[in-house]
Amino acid sequence: MNLNRESDVVRLANTLGICGHPRPADAIVEYCLGRVDGWIKEIGGVDSLSQLERLVCNKLRLKFEYIESDADYGRVLMAYLEKGEQVIQGLLDQLDSATFGAVFERRHYGSKDRDRYVAVIDCRGKKGRRRFFTKWHEIAHILTLKHQLELIFLRDTKVKKPEEQLMDLIAGRVGFYPAIFKRGFLAELNAYGRFDFGLVQRVRDNVCSEASYESALQACLNVCEIPCLLVRVSYGLSKAEQESVADPQTTFLPEKQPIPVLRAVSTQGNEAAQKSGLHLHRNMRVPPGSHLYRAFQEHGVHVDNSGKVRRESLSIWEHSDGSCLAAREVTIYTRMHGGTLLALLVDEREA
Repeated sequence: MNLNRESDVVRLANTLGICGHPRPADAIVEYCLGRVDGWIKEIGGVDSLSQLERLVCNKLRLKFEYIESDADYGRVLMAYLEKGEQVIQGLLDQLDSATFGAVFERRHYGSKDRDRYVAVIDCRGKKGRRRFFTKWHEIAHILTLKHQLELIFLRDTKVKKPEEQLMDLIAGRVGFYPAIFKRGFLAELNAYGRFDFGLVQRVRDNVCSEASYESALQACLNVCEIPCLLVRVSYGLSKAEQESVADPQTTFLPEKQPIPVLRAVSTQGNEAAQKSGLHLHRNMRVPPGSHLYRAFQEHGVHVDNSGKVRRESLSIWEHSDGSCLAAREVTIYTRMHGGTLLALLVDEREA
């Protein structure tokens, strides 16, 4: 989905005074960063992401309430019922297994109250891993608010509305505020010596401890100036096979059903990779001679390869038409994530 072409995103940009911009989604992100830039300059700078969060929440008059247990549920419910905020009952009732958070505007707040807006974050069970990102998603809603706030729920759905995807984009950029995060990332990189999954863990522990590992990995990829690809390897079908299976007019005999093979089911390069031409196409078949192939197979016998350093030439990777990628040596680091192999392909010669 190209958010810059979505009508909801264009409408929001117009509401914010960003009219006629060729890339409205990107302009909205920059608008949010610009607001935060101004607040940081007012106080002479901030040193950490946690300090940034406090500053932004103070400026927005936003308060977080965390639900980590049934006791927290009761505490939050009674606290806001006593303030006359009847909406809290319905809001808390909506915190089901698919809902991570919600934000509302208080109807009974005074000029001295610091909690004009209240975001309830559900941290129970596995939801706790998304605590950091859920908070910044709710902050994004208030950063882009121009009219009275309607009750907004953040649900974990596979197909999110364009505006919710935009809020995720803002959360990823503002929550990992570039100047602050990059400073911490570079300090850890200089101390550790290389960009691999171990570095991501160090960055998460020391720079953004509330963030999930996946969010920290994405943020590290974004700021790293070394050409790098993040590849997810799993069994899948080619694009043509997927289209054939999805076509209701196409029928297969059982013995002729397409067979999933090991593929690069998703690939993402950072800005340095894009500039240098380092790439793998999505759904490329992983060649048996690749370290990615062996690392995936070795996982079946419980071999931990996360600490291994491997190198290979991309010339062993073939397109479906038989042509090969250009010869380019990369360093490969792998890590299993559930049933998926994550791989970092790094061109360390350009480091």
